[in-house]
Amino acid sequence: MERKIIVGYDGSPGARDALVLGGLLGELTGRPLLLAAFFDDDPVRYARADGDGELHAYPDAHLALDQAPVGAQIERRVIHGRSPASALSMLAEEQDAAAIVVGSAHHPGQGFAVSGGIARQLFGNSPCSVAAAPRGYRERAPERLARLLAAYVETDEGLQALR
Repeated sequence: MERKIIVGYDGSPGARDALVLGGLLGELTGRPLLLAAFFDDDPVRYARADGDGELHAYPDAHLALDQAPVGAQIERRVIHGRSPASALSMLAEEQDAAAIVVGSAHHPGQGFAVSGGIARQLFGNSPCSVAAAPRGYRERAPERLARLLAAYVETDEGLQALR
């Protein structure tokens, strides 16, 4: 089985940033993408606030995946779990994924990746490398990646993530 790059996708601006970064990483490494949307039957438990502070449930996962701006050949999967991060981790382990790509937190940053709850949880618990796309990345992404910055700890796991 070819190791895939999993992109956490819910249709939000951060998810679209992650999709662009995931696509560039896929082109760089020759790995296929797998779009994964988290869905939970309890919309209040996994709600998010818009700019006015009003809570909205995550959009229907199937609809988000169907409307993703990618070709039909890209694999799509709806995932369930205790949280989006745990569901992404379980999928990555099941797929022996090369990496998970997520968007940055919804709050404003200075153009850097602001690791929100999902990214922060994945950084500590993912079975593979994790990338967080900077906020607004889709608007300023290069045509191709020229270099990658990777932080690692000199352990067996850290060296595997660096590879």
